[in-house]
Amino acid sequence: MNLRFFGDERDAFKFSLLEKLCKGLGIGLTYVPMLTQDDPEKRNEGKKEAPKDDERFDPDLIEMLEKCKKIKLAALPDNKKLPDECVVEKSSEIIGLISSYFSKKHINFKCTPEDNRLLLKENRLDYFNKINIEDKAQLIFFDPDTGLSKTGHEKHLCFCELKDFFDNLNENAIIVIYQHRGRLERWDTVPEKKINYLPKNTFAFIKLDGDVGCFIFVKKSAKFNEIKDKTAYDLQIYN
Repeated sequence: MNLRFFGDERDAFKFSLLEKLCKGLGIGLTYVPMLTQDDPEKRNEGKKEAPKDDERFDPDLIEMLEKCKKIKLAALPDNKKLPDECVVEKSSEIIGLISSYFSKKHINFKCTPEDNRLLLKENRLDYFNKINIEDKAQLIFFDPDTGLSKTGHEKHLCFCELKDFFDNLNENAIIVIYQHRGRLERWDTVPEKKINYLPKNTFAFIKLDGDVGCFIFVKKSAKFNEIKDKTAYDLQIYN
């Protein structure tokens, strides 16, 4: 997750989706933000505000996202790169607001790694070793800038890393990954192509309006699908 993306319209869908799923399944949320270095080239991205009058979204969520956006905009220079320590500091403030929101909604929230470190090429192995996922029923959300990939770029979660988490996954836990759509990718092949090395019937996906991205779900239990379908219907996004 890039600091410049926090608090935008996609966050409204993202956290509404996670909240509804957690409530529907009666489980908590573990958040793996996969924070990346600031990128001044993205200065025009993440500026679209979360919709204030959209009845699909909790007003408390919209208020929280507005606070997140104020924190990032006050910190980010337009044409210069924000130092890494400042990215961690401001991202930690924002994650604190997200944590408070879920606590207010009576959902157990945990962020890992606990120090909110950046994911860098040189610390990748250590970063994933620091991720602490308890062996229990829960929603585990990985939030890479771009999604799944074969490579070890900081903007991606690698297939092999997902496979390692899946192999050790509690039977009633669910992994969620945000997947951005490439300009030349077709939606009818994206989810299957991204996780075709996993056992059959272990995943599902929900597509965002506007063809900008989707959420890929990796799970071992079959009972998840009904809750997923209802959540997609409530948020009026594609299933």
